Amino acid sequence: MNEFVSEVQEPKSAGHSVPWMVVVTSGLLVLVCLLTTLAGEAGARPSRSGQSESTLATRDETPLDTLLDQAREARRMGRMAEVEKLALAALHEAEKLGENSPKLADVLIFVAGVYGQKGDRGKMVSFTERALAIDEKTLGPDHPSVARDLNNLAQFQQSPAEAEKYWRRVVEIVETTEQMDTFNRLALLDNAAAFYRHQGRNVEAETLLKHALEIALSTGQTTDTDDVVRGSLASLYRAEGKENEAESIFRDAVAADGYRKWERP
Repeated sequence: MNEFVSEVQEPKSAGHSVPWMVVVTSGLLVLVCLLTTLAGEAGARPSRSGQSESTLATRDETPLDTLLDQAREARRMGRMAEVEKLALAALHEAEKLGENSPKLADVLIFVAGVYGQKGDRGKMVSFTERALAIDEKTLGPDHPSVARDLNNLAQFQQSPAEAEKYWRRVVEIVETTEQMDTFNRLALLDNAAAFYRHQGRNVEAETLLKHALEIALSTGQTTDTDDVVRGSLASLYRAEGKENEAESIFRDAVAADGYRKWERP
């Protein structure tokens, strides 16, 4: 997609409504960053029935939890061979929960992220597709976790037409679900906009980014994701030679953030 960042940053827990977080760095690292909260601090995951299920973080320590914690630590240390071994062991434990367990889907996403980091597109896609099938069946087609899975699959599609199918579904879920918080709505819309901009479809990218800012303004809350969206929109305007529009975005950002440090796009 756009450019990659040089290192993975830990997502910050802020009481979000689903136990995962999209970090907008574009491409492979979107998926990798997203996984950190899964194996770390997360809240209760709502099931399709509305009942709350324990996630990988809010629980008594189990062999599965221990393996995931060890895998996360090994990943931080860059020991990828060890990470793969621990992730597969965790998957073996998770499979004991049954093929329809949402927790199994979470672990499958974790394993997919490991292979994404290793550059193994085939395995990454395979594990993510399996997670998607579980989430769609157990949580419903418009659940935020389904959007997570679709977001990750879209990043690795070789055909723009196939990728767009996933992005369209992601946007539909953002628009329809009541279970997703503002942080993730904005992040997913920014990811989708990055795809359209990469395809040279700037009008569609601009529409998504403007809509994301409308959502942010409607909540009256300011998050780091607002800054990401503003930066994406200002960058788009500047690439199109619209310096006045880009400068306007900059001024709005400074006015909204106050003390925050902002650099012109």
